[in-house]
Amino acid sequence: MPPILECRNLIKKFGSRTAVNDVSFSLYEGEILGLAGPNGAGKSTLLKMITGLIWPNSGQVLIRGIDVHQQHSLAMRQVGAIIEYPAFIADISGRRNLDIMTGGHGPEYLAKRDEIIRFVELEDRVDEKICRYSTGMKQRLGLALVLLPDSNFIILDEPTNGLDPGGMVEIRSLVLDYNQKFGTTVLITSH
Repeated sequence: MPPILECRNLIKKFGSRTAVNDVSFSLYEGEILGLAGPNGAGKSTLLKMITGLIWPNSGQVLIRGIDVHQQHSLAMRQVGAIIEYPAFIADISGRRNLDIMTGGHGPEYLAKRDEIIRFVELEDRVDEKICRYSTGMKQRLGLALVLLPDSNFIILDEPTNGLDPGGMVEIRSLVLDYNQKFGTTVLITSH
């Protein structure tokens, strides 16, 4: 079976500074791959290249065999990603944020949205305004956002940032549980 993600010899420079230097790897369906490194190691830059937010100086990114930088929309179908921090609209509810950001509507979307909300354990707070959410609740809502609609490959950039040790364990557990329940492929970074 071909890989879901293939990174081939990725290099990214910012002026004279090399942020990513000749990175190659493959990720297969149902796998979880963690990229660990200190702040400034190039993790977010690598994820931005993988998601097509920035172009590499050289190298190639393929998702399901499709070049992310040549056919972005096609390559990113069924990929959910949050790079750095999830940005939500503070004065509306978590539920409304999900609907706006995904463009979701219709009975299938609503059923999936409600299932994901239960999965990330926000059903009791999802109708509150985001400005009342803790960091952990925002991270859970960010996880819900990448899982909608039907993402079978998710990319999470340091989803435990700003959380206490218990919150970190909860987010990691949710990601692992979702992977085991649905076979979702996961690329995740952490410092």
